[in-house]
Amino acid sequence: MITVADIRKAICSRLRGTGIQYITGEDLSQSRDYEEAVNSGQGEDREILQVLIEPNGYTTQSAQLTVKSILVDVAYLCGINTKRSDIQRVLEQIDGLLRPVLSVEDRHFTIEGADSNITDNVGHYIFYIRFTDGIPEHVEEPVADNLEFEYKEV
Repeated sequence: MITVADIRKAICSRLRGTGIQYITGEDLSQSRDYEEAVNSGQGEDREILQVLIEPNGYTTQSAQLTVKSILVDVAYLCGINTKRSDIQRVLEQIDGLLRPVLSVEDRHFTIEGADSNITDNVGHYIFYIRFTDGIPEHVEEPVADNLEFEYKEV
């Protein structure tokens, strides 16, 4: 089973390619807190990627199968005076890092539709991951008690 934490970890790993040092999510431990990063006075620390992942709907197909829809919003927070073209450049860079296929553990998800927008000087890169997840079922295999082998010369 794939968890929300697994998806967030895979996305954050890919986003390190942007060169932005501060990437955060609800359950990611950081060496510095948000206030310290914003108030440090260093320009690069004012660039923050925040990964928000929210379950958007689960549909049960059977006792073992569930269709899941996960909403992913990667928010690019930057200084208030950042040019719109610079925000668009970062959003395009995020698109290049995450599409077309996102790998999470042993699964590979095609990101079919992604959308980006800029609201109040915050860039948002939004997409959905839809997949069917199953509950692993352990099946006992019969144990071979006594094996006999017969060799014939050819």
